[in-house]
Amino acid sequence: MRDIEIFLALAEELHFGRTAERLHVTAGRVSQSIRRTERLIGAPLFDRTTRTVRLTRLGERFRQDLAVGHRHIADAVRTAQHMACGSTGTLTLGIVGPMLQTLAAALDLFRARHPEVVLGFREVQPASALDPLRDGDVDLALLWLPIDEPDLSLGPVLHRTDLLLMTATSHPFARRESICLEDLADVPWYAAPPSPPTPRQPSPPTAPHPDAAYRTARRSPRCRRS
Repeated sequence: MRDIEIFLALAEELHFGRTAERLHVTAGRVSQSIRRTERLIGAPLFDRTTRTVRLTRLGERFRQDLAVGHRHIADAVRTAQHMACGSTGTLTLGIVGPMLQTLAAALDLFRARHPEVVLGFREVQPASALDPLRDGDVDLALLWLPIDEPDLSLGPVLHRTDLLLMTATSHPFARRESICLEDLADVPWYAAPPSPPTPRQPSPPTAPHPDAAYRTARRSPRCRRS
């Protein structure tokens, strides 16, 4: 296998020094491997001079025949490695609302790093966002913080959104420098029914839903629908 890699690399580079540098071996190791392969074939694969290296007609045909097979072998090895560490199959993500637009860059990066993994998506309801995770219906849940659940593990933060809370000057929150979403479970809030998106205009990324507050507070909000 190593001799095949060296041959294919030299067939691309056409330079013993660059091939050795690319494969992190010595130029002598490259020459030794090529001579061994030529003895196996029974004919020269490269025309060599003090200044140039080029494939012979046999070498070019050998390169073409080997390239496809080597690519399949490399893919098979890579797939086996991913299977060994569990990075194949389908990964189902639980999401709240149009969160896919917000996390598109992170998802594209994951697909690039793990092409063998198929991403599946399931929308979860803010008031019961953790239930599908506990029931095994999703593998991961992409949710707004805070979440403090002893039986669940939190991963890295993928997205941050700055939020402002507007209150009357007489409201107790006006004297605070900041509040957390859990504090919203202690006050009434109004929620208007969302407008359905048009077929050509998807909903914009949303801010954390107030339900996220009482999900961790373990009590229902005082919600008034307007």
